[in-house]
Order: sequence, then C-alpha cells, then structure tokens
Amino acid sequence: MNPNTRATKPLIHIRFEGRTDGLTYTGTADDPQLLRVWGNILPVAPTTGMYSAILTDMSSGVTPTNETKVTIADGAATMPATNGWWGDGLLLAKGAHVTIPCIGWFSDEDWQVMQALHVACFAKDTAAY
Repeated sequence: MNPNTRATKPLIHIRFEGRTDGLTYTGTADDPQLLRVWGNILPVAPTTGMYSAILTDMSSGVTPTNETKVTIADGAATMPATNGWWGDGLLLAKGAHVTIPCIGWFSDEDWQVMQALHVACFAKDTAAY
C-alpha cells in the first residue's frame, strides 16, 4: 500500500530556483539546487519505512544531497524514512535535468515485498515501475 495521497510531485516552491516542465526538473543556478523529492509526501515525518522515486532521463550533475542517506541506483532514488524528509533529496547542477514520474513512501513490510518483486515505486495515479 502506498499512502502517498498528498503529493504527486517533489516539493519545488521552497528554494528550488530551477525550471520545471511537467515531471522534468532542470537546474538553472550556478550553485547546485536542492530538489526536495520527498518534502511534502506525508503530513508528518515517519519513523520507519522507505522513500523511493523513479528517475528517468537523468543527466550528469544530478547527485544525492547526502550519499550516506540518499541512494541513486538502477534508475531510482531511495532513502530510509529514518533519515528525515525535509532537507534531503537531489541536487541539480546548472543544466542538469531529471524526470521523476513516481515518488512514494512505503512501510518496511511493503518495501520488503516490493524488493522481492523488483518494484521500486508505485503511486495511486501510476502503474508500478
């Protein structure tokens, strides 16, 4: 079950100076820009579970905010929910771009099932990825 009913896109209205086009985000500032991928996904910060996001059409210059918290691999970004939710996500260098068709938060139990099925994300409005 994906309780993600509040957010279908990353939080961009706070300190993301880049350009958005649908589900594609592009860095435009000289310094790397924070894209709060999971900043508004739940009404309160969870203490368990896993955040995930599908990353497509990703250019160089898209990096995790903190490599010990956020993992980018195999076309997805993941972060344990115990790491917080507000200040972490992706950094976009000037000209870097990424499309994010799915974001989610999943309980520990759901995440184990998803990993067994090789599914990284699903949302109420999208098919499983």
